Amino acid sequence: MKLQKIILTGLLCAALTGCNRDSGVTEMKPSRAAQSGCQWVEGGDSALGVKFLIEDCGGKRPAVTRKANVIEIGPSGARIEVYGKHFAQPAVAAIKEQFLSRLSPKERTLCIVKARPEGVTIPQAMQAFAIVPGPDYEAEAKARRDADPNAEVCGDHGQGPVQGFFLGEQGTSGGRLAYVRAGSGNTGFDPMSVRFETDKAMAGRLETLAPENLATAELLAFTLEADLKRYKESRGQFTEGETETSFVLFSKDGAPAVLVGQFKVVDTTDGALRAYFRDGRLFLIRESLLATPDAAARRQTVTWKRLAFDGGGKLIDARKVVDGAAAELLSGEAEASVKAVEAMLKRATNR
Repeated sequence: MKLQKIILTGLLCAALTGCNRDSGVTEMKPSRAAQSGCQWVEGGDSALGVKFLIEDCGGKRPAVTRKANVIEIGPSGARIEVYGKHFAQPAVAAIKEQFLSRLSPKERTLCIVKARPEGVTIPQAMQAFAIVPGPDYEAEAKARRDADPNAEVCGDHGQGPVQGFFLGEQGTSGGRLAYVRAGSGNTGFDPMSVRFETDKAMAGRLETLAPENLATAELLAFTLEADLKRYKESRGQFTEGETETSFVLFSKDGAPAVLVGQFKVVDTTDGALRAYFRDGRLFLIRESLLATPDAAARRQTVTWKRLAFDGGGKLIDARKVVDGAAAELLSGEAEASVKAVEAMLKRATNR
């Protein structure tokens, strides 16, 4: 029986995907039968390391195009958005930071990230999530959708007129998170078939991505950090005024690649940052701050900042989250983060 299963699996792989074992893509099984006169074939985007099944109907297939981190499939609104994250960050935490934080105060409180959402069937090794109304919001959300079938509940990555869900694979593809939107009508695309190539297989290709926005900058950052052993490492610490700083610089051929720093301002602020460089030029800063506003405060403020820069050092995209809620960057914040990186880098390279 086991031998028969192996043979059948091999035949299915050969027919649909070729089972590229180097890329780690397996189990691309269609969730429904193809239309009459059509067959399922492999589609995908090699730059982002995503594969999926589309219908070939006598040589006609949905067009697959990519702009930055978004893969569009046909004209019906079907798409796959690929986002970078730190490989150690759980998918749920990334979804909360990048999407739940952008909701209105009401929906941020009443919407939740649900694992294994209804209607999503994927291999056990993968993870599926959806932003949905919580128990105290379900009745009101249903009433809104009943009144307006096009209503979007829990944001544009929550519940809408077409199916959408998040996809993760923490074990082998922890540096990426995808949002899959099914599209409306007959799309010729099977959203349940979406798979990641492994991070290991993608490392070289992701390095060629241009930081066009925050998502692509984070994808590029992941591949730089995927194997820090390939870089020369130097460590140090210094004190300036009331700020104590320690750092680790990873460099190659004399140019910085990844800078990891921690700093503490007396008893008010604990911070951590990671800065990423391409050809010696800064393109992404990830900064986390834990601050105590004053001695009488009973709670601390948690701030996350993500800043993406173009080749000329201009800020092109940013995300700031304060205590779980999206916030605007204040005047001078980006410049202050860059100066903090420059100060650490100067100390690291002048040792």
